[in-house]
Amino acid sequence: MGERQKISGVVISYNRADVIETTLRSLWFVDELIVVDKSSIDGTAQLAAKIADRVIVEPWRPLGEDSRQSAVDACTHDWIVCMDDDECFSAEAGRYIQSELEAPSACVYIFPLRHYILGTHDEDAYYWPDRKPRMFRRDAVSFRSTVHNEWNYRVEDCAFPSAENGICIHHLTHKDTATWIDKTNKYTSQGDRHRMFEDDTDLIAFAHRQIDHHFAQAKTKDATGYVAAVSVLRSLYDIVDRVKGWEEGRGLDGAQAFRELGARLEAGYPVRAPVATDGPKRRRWWGWTG
Repeated sequence: MGERQKISGVVISYNRADVIETTLRSLWFVDELIVVDKSSIDGTAQLAAKIADRVIVEPWRPLGEDSRQSAVDACTHDWIVCMDDDECFSAEAGRYIQSELEAPSACVYIFPLRHYILGTHDEDAYYWPDRKPRMFRRDAVSFRSTVHNEWNYRVEDCAFPSAENGICIHHLTHKDTATWIDKTNKYTSQGDRHRMFEDDTDLIAFAHRQIDHHFAQAKTKDATGYVAAVSVLRSLYDIVDRVKGWEEGRGLDGAQAFRELGARLEAGYPVRAPVATDGPKRRRWWGWTG
């Protein structure tokens, strides 16, 4: 075994006071721990400062992808773990990383993610197993701004640790349906995003096909339980993304249309008489005077 190489850990955070301490403590194995906080207003940066070596506060921007490169640039060491603020390494993953740093077998490590959607992880659901790059040598990865396609690396440089021995990242991603809808709207509103469905012109067939596609990936066919619910949520993302693409493709501008409609409506309204200011104070409402 060679000398263990040093590694930096960096977390990009925004308004994650509920889990930021757990995320940071899951990086117990790093030699340097940095948080890049995007001007949280819930005390996230203050909580992070109790654990991290450095907290760098940046102006708010809507996506973590916007801060990925600057977060990596802030790291001192050539080996880096770059995490989102809702991700926590398992203890087994930390020990695996420590061992790998003695004699690295790859330049990029793609970890299995245990997604917790609606507060629950279920290995029968469509999302298991899913993998994401999180540990890498600095010169092996670059970043793009494209949502859902921001990591750039060579597959031949990668290692894929097995989830069977407990190595994973716990991804506390969506606590409820409202959170899923909020994130869906945020990500699908980004102009520079990875799109897969622009050629699907039959929108109704597309919606049905996506529901069937995600449910088909599940390991159970119970259409009444959790696995069915998260399959529908996953399909909702695709459907919203496709309809927003449909809007853009037709050059629709609902805000401008509303302004024009408002102007037309106003042109047809009689001018409201001003309320008299002299004499006894009177109040008029729907024909009633008093």
